[in-house]
Amino acid sequence: MLLLTQTVGRDVIDDGGRVLGRLGDLTVRLDADDLVVDRILVHAGRGRGLLLPWTSGTSIQQRTIRLASSVSAMAHASDDSALEADEIQLVRDVLDTQVIDITGQRLARVADVVLARRRDGRVQPVGVEVGFGAVLRRLGLGQLVSRLAPDTVA
Repeated sequence: MLLLTQTVGRDVIDDGGRVLGRLGDLTVRLDADDLVVDRILVHAGRGRGLLLPWTSGTSIQQRTIRLASSVSAMAHASDDSALEADEIQLVRDVLDTQVIDITGQRLARVADVVLARRRDGRVQPVGVEVGFGAVLRRLGLGQLVSRLAPDTVA
């Protein structure tokens, strides 16, 4: 399992080993049959953002995101101006939003997004963390988290 807040900010490296920038966000398409990470937003400096497709062979490693091909071989655009109508960014559109149950009652605020690696190399969101432990981890107080049970909503 991966956590969105621990994945964002990692260096993004192309297949030649060149650092393109830092991971800023992940996108998913809501109308797709299979909810998986579709593209990554890379902050490349000077306010420039690259929206790159998640291709087969792209992987999340210990400290980096390694792309399967060079950025010159991929179509790219700037930030969210190139998002499709059915596409959302997990950091911008999900993190810190409120989870509401089907009766309209507010439950909690999303503190993190839980991601899973699939056998085919793709990454998919599988739930959100709403507990106080995720908030402590984001504040840099991770050593206190082990005492708290995770509070995840699928």
